[in-house]
Amino acid sequence: MNTATFLTQVLSSPGYHIPVEANFVISIDGINDLINKLKTVEEEIADKNLLVDTNFNDILDQNDVFFATYASIPGESVTPARVGFASVNSVYGGLLSGPVLKGRRDLAELKIGFIETNRSIVDYILRPWAVAISQYGLFARSSDSSQNFKTNITISYLDKTAGDINNSPRIRKRVTFNNAAPIDIAGFRSEYGSRSEARVTDTSWTYSTYKVST
Repeated sequence: MNTATFLTQVLSSPGYHIPVEANFVISIDGINDLINKLKTVEEEIADKNLLVDTNFNDILDQNDVFFATYASIPGESVTPARVGFASVNSVYGGLLSGPVLKGRRDLAELKIGFIETNRSIVDYILRPWAVAISQYGLFARSSDSSQNFKTNITISYLDKTAGDINNSPRIRKRVTFNNAAPIDIAGFRSEYGSRSEARVTDTSWTYSTYKVST
């Protein structure tokens, strides 16, 4: 394939358009059920010192979380090593040790940023959610258990071109994190001054496996 063909035919096809990474939607499976579970155990977590707000049904009825401003998707890595003369002593002349692999590294946490609003999803949902996870753990439980606070999180990346016949955006890929739960909710600083930008709270999530799909 020559350069002209690549530029005029390959790059011009929809499958090879450069995507806009900001076009994404984050979905949390069963978010309303999770909120109701948190309300049920509200008195059991954190010595009754956390408030759970259940009045998000008007905007969370489809599981899509519109408060999320960014998602940092973990990568993949393998641990390398070397074996042979060079790795065990200094008398090896010009011989080189050979490369080996020690296996796949543990998965890093999923990072999601949430914007602060008057009805704070960070403080009224995510903060008690993290405390509930610390109290009830990640043990295998049925999905309808009142102590199961794991869920699946899906980040759907949208195509910038036209969607379907109903003008719905076309999803170009999905990354789903299974059995996810929040493990870190960042603090924040309030101060007088000229800063007027919205506050974004960084959160970290653990999960068991992930899947990339279309």
